[in-house]
Amino acid sequence: MRGVHVHLRNWDYVCAVEGEVIIGLHDMLAKRPAVPAGLVRMSDARLQVLVIPPGIAHGFYSSGPCTLLLGASTYYDPADHLACRWDSHELGLDWPCKAPELSARDRDAEPYSKLKARLRTEAETAGG
Repeated sequence: MRGVHVHLRNWDYVCAVEGEVIIGLHDMLAKRPAVPAGLVRMSDARLQVLVIPPGIAHGFYSSGPCTLLLGASTYYDPADHLACRWDSHELGLDWPCKAPELSARDRDAEPYSKLKARLRTEAETAGG
């Protein structure tokens, strides 16, 4: 499991070139999104590119070997890579796992409520 992350400025572009990945998506900026959250399956059986705009929280899960091609609209900026816990119930994501392997950063990510408040403050500061 990787994530859940969100950006305020950066766009991400994702393509599964080997294996299968499940991508969780959640709109953190919309007041009442039409589709607040969902899971998307991508695999090498059908090459596609998923575009993830700013404000969309996203996480990646694969139960086996998987190679992703990731692109970004800007150079890496740590200030624009925010995170919350992958299992926050507010995300509305029904991940197909209960105890995934996580990086230290993802394991120690802040709760959804703190990230949501941070995003609101950042958006107001940026004039959004």
